[in-house]
Amino acid sequence: MYAGVIFLIIFLSLFSVENIFSQTEENPDCTAVHHIGRLVLSSGGGTSFGGIYNNDATDCLLNKKVFKYGIEYPKNSGISALSWGYIFIGGIIDSDTLVNTNTYSPIYWEKYRSTLEPNNPDYEGAVSEQDYVSVSVDNSVNSRYISTDYKPLNIQVTKKSYAWSYEYAEDFVLFDIEIKNIGKKPINETYIGLHLSFATGYFNGNNAPENDNLSGLYIGNKTENKCTDFRDNLKFLWGADNDGNPVDGEYTDILGIVDG
Repeated sequence: MYAGVIFLIIFLSLFSVENIFSQTEENPDCTAVHHIGRLVLSSGGGTSFGGIYNNDATDCLLNKKVFKYGIEYPKNSGISALSWGYIFIGGIIDSDTLVNTNTYSPIYWEKYRSTLEPNNPDYEGAVSEQDYVSVSVDNSVNSRYISTDYKPLNIQVTKKSYAWSYEYAEDFVLFDIEIKNIGKKPINETYIGLHLSFATGYFNGNNAPENDNLSGLYIGNKTENKCTDFRDNLKFLWGADNDGNPVDGEYTDILGIVDG
């Protein structure tokens, strides 16, 4: 038993200058969840997505309990594919090497907008049927999110995620992450990395699918056709259950629908 998931993360610009949305903080205690397609994925603060949630976590749009793990695919199947993920950002300021491992304080949380709701005040700029937009900084001393001994890169992150219900687009969520240097000094030798923590397998409400995973990095380099020298480079992280989790003692590829 397995679950396949596609992550498409687009870095449109590094250290860009942009006029962003009005700075409002909507309910920080609910969870922003993409559920309009077959891939159910929560979008967290800073650069994060996914997560492991307690029984009190609710969906901001549906006002109902969220799936415990960061991804469920297909929707209502009970199959988990991820615990959580986020982006590492590192660089050198003066002679000091600094790395941010998703340590941010919000300017505003996951703002919702949709192409299906033209009368919504936040409709302008909507890209998909389910957009979430957040803006966070790493240099605000907020004891709830950032400790006083944290040394920031002085960056601002604008994270936008998009999902659709169309058959050709219902199996993925797109992320557009913009990183802006808001400090007075340049950040040299900047590196960006993606960290994923997998939890792959059927979740029956009591088991822990994150305890027996396989994962790795796939690097592909092949010629698309014999008429050109162009080589297609592909790199992606993958995760899988190491043995398949039996349902009621049996291995099957047919799952019952659970309350979603």
